[in-house]
Amino acid sequence: METRQVGPVLAVALTLVTILLGGCITDDIDQIRDIFRGNRSSRAFLDWAPDLIPSEILVNPDRPQVGQATKFLVVVQNRGKKRSSETSMSISVGDACSTVQIPPLYPRSNVTLSIPDAFALPVGLSKILVEVDPRDNVAETDEANNRLATTVVVGEPFSTHTLCWSYGPRAWRIILRIPEDDYRGYQGGDRTISAYSDYLRYVTPEDRTVRALSEILYFYAAGADYPRYDEVSFVLSMVQSLPYTSDEDTKRDDYPRFPVETLVEGGGDCEDTSILLASLLRNQNTFNYGCALIIIDDHMAVGIRGEAGVGGRYFEKSDVRYYYCETTGSGWRIGELPPQYEGAEIKALVEVP
Repeated sequence: METRQVGPVLAVALTLVTILLGGCITDDIDQIRDIFRGNRSSRAFLDWAPDLIPSEILVNPDRPQVGQATKFLVVVQNRGKKRSSETSMSISVGDACSTVQIPPLYPRSNVTLSIPDAFALPVGLSKILVEVDPRDNVAETDEANNRLATTVVVGEPFSTHTLCWSYGPRAWRIILRIPEDDYRGYQGGDRTISAYSDYLRYVTPEDRTVRALSEILYFYAAGADYPRYDEVSFVLSMVQSLPYTSDEDTKRDDYPRFPVETLVEGGGDCEDTSILLASLLRNQNTFNYGCALIIIDDHMAVGIRGEAGVGGRYFEKSDVRYYYCETTGSGWRIGELPPQYEGAEIKALVEVP
């Protein structure tokens, strides 16, 4: 599979269309909506369209055991200003898929739908993907927020963690159930870093929790139809939302964490969040971006392989450009180097295989 690289930002020109309705009075709001159906940038369309959003996935029982049939409930809301027509919702659990009908919903109302199929899930971790109106039958104010995903763990103890962040105009949320044995399995051990390449053993894109999170983020990004630049920025914004916690606060000096540890412990320092970002973006079944760990002075960041024209700071190795991605603190864009590292010594650029 070809390793991907981030491309330049594409400037999208939005054409504003003005429609004048002189002396025309109608009681049929549907007719007004139909005028603007083909132009979704129109303010009038946005004022009147429905907006169906899956807001919660409920698991019953919440701690299923091996061989136990598991059922799912999904809460769907209409946050728009127009009554929706009947549509459908798909739910994928592991390799199984089911479809359920959503009745018409009035604005600011919701419905809790019981998925008719009960799933006998395999032991371990599975991801759940929900998509409302997968065939695009209902005109929406925002078609990118019709997806919701989570994980479920069968036959193992687990802990539950919520990731909340913003990207663009929208707030995002993922509830992760993480097997406790995975977290315990990474605890302890010798964390000595003798060479910068030693950090690579902490980059674990194929860990089952990391893989599931990467697949969920990829599912969201695909629903939003993000180009490559926004795809990377979307994942970067999630990682940047994690609190900064130093090694002194949680473990001891120079204690690199595995990505599962960073997720369970709710944050980390620069090396921990950089390792997490590289693990999520390097997964070959989802994003599959070329990555490198960049060490500047006593600081670590991630380099994303990119084309000329992406913009911002990059570092080269073997004629490959790696654009700088700061993982600590919110708001740093691809290629934006914090001022305190301008002119600092670049100690290493370690490519992630």
